[in-house]
Amino acid sequence: MRQIIGSGVITPLLTPIHQNESVNYEEMKVLIDYVIAGGVDAIFIMGSTGEFARFDENIRSEIISRCIQMVAGRVLVYAGVADTGLMSVLRNVKHAEQAGADVLVVTLPYYYPIYNDDEAYSFFSSVAAATKLPIMLYNIPSTCGANISIEVIEKLFHIDNIIGIKDSSGDLNRIHQLLKQFKNRGKNFAVTVGDESLCYEGLKAGADGIVPSLANPYPKLLSELYRSAMKKDEARLNELCHIMNDMNRLNRYSSAWMSPNVWRKKALAHLGICSEYCTKPYVAIDSQVDQEIIKTIELYHTMYA
Repeated sequence: MRQIIGSGVITPLLTPIHQNESVNYEEMKVLIDYVIAGGVDAIFIMGSTGEFARFDENIRSEIISRCIQMVAGRVLVYAGVADTGLMSVLRNVKHAEQAGADVLVVTLPYYYPIYNDDEAYSFFSSVAAATKLPIMLYNIPSTCGANISIEVIEKLFHIDNIIGIKDSSGDLNRIHQLLKQFKNRGKNFAVTVGDESLCYEGLKAGADGIVPSLANPYPKLLSELYRSAMKKDEARLNELCHIMNDMNRLNRYSSAWMSPNVWRKKALAHLGICSEYCTKPYVAIDSQVDQEIIKTIELYHTMYA
């Protein structure tokens, strides 16, 4: 049975690259097989975790196409089509459609922040009108400079192929508001949690899914975490969220936005899945942090890799 769109563990896939920043497709296949074997429900290609904004349009399209071929229908594939303006997004939509994506994931245009609700509604409704594929809104104000307002989501809710929202605002009150306003209204509109620190509260409150980058090195952990929420095993959910939060102390090894990506790739390198290279610039991991990563692997790998 195909996974319900917006539910489960949707892994925002890291993009393995060579030292010269060309894409390492051999390692990408290994990573895809690894996370699917770990029990995740879907893969999200070319999101923030995938470093999409540092690849040009042609490379992004190739990554999406090649990944879809590698997944080969085993799980749903969400394709990120974000860009700086409508026409660029529509080109990305067309490429993702041709590649065979199951779901499109769309942020507000970035660089020029969209603060005006009419402008935001016009943008998203235009994207929806240009495709028959399901669309998941993606709220990430840290990179887009603005939230997708609740008022805009209310208007977009009535467009048939807009089927949910991934919220990475880090605002628990907003998650609760989304769940209160858009669940159980006669339409399958998914609310998924994009901020790992809110997984416990979000799932406990009824969120449909999670989009955790930690599912790259630890797919089994996140899969079990989600299943415990579905079984309403609050004690186990709490335990696993504590483990995840313990791992994510490594996010703070630097103040750089890329830090979570960097240490996750380092962990995957230690696990023999893919190389540690990231697109530049980023703050490299020193030997002390590397030892902490190794300790985390030694502590949790047998159970949760």
